[in-house]
Amino acid sequence: MIPRHKKEKLERELIHDGKEILTFFIEKKEVDKTKIRYDQKVEACYQLNLIDSELKGDLKKLYKYRNTVHLESELRQNLDYNLDMGNLAYRRVEGLSKQSTESLKN
Repeated sequence: MIPRHKKEKLERELIHDGKEILTFFIEKKEVDKTKIRYDQKVEACYQLNLIDSELKGDLKKLYKYRNTVHLESELRQNLDYNLDMGNLAYRRVEGLSKQSTESLKN
C-alpha cells in the first residue's frame, strides 16, 4: 500500500487541464469457466464478431429451452417444444460452427 503522504503528493501532481489523471494496473487472473454463464459466452462471441445478432438471439433462446428440463418448469414458462425448435437448434449449432470458423480465418 502507498503511504498516505506519498499518495497525497501523487494526487496533487497527477493533474492535467484541471482534471485528475487516474493510475491503475491490469491484473490477469484465472476464472473458473464453469462460473461464466452461457449467455455471457454468447455475448462475448457476438462482441468479438464471431457470430451475428440473429445467431446470438437464437443461441440464447435455445439455451433457455435446454434448461427447461422438467414438465413443471415447462408449464410455468409456457414454452412449446416441437420439431421446429429441434430443427432450429440443429441449424444454429451448425451456423455457430461455420460463423466461428469463418471469423477466425479473417
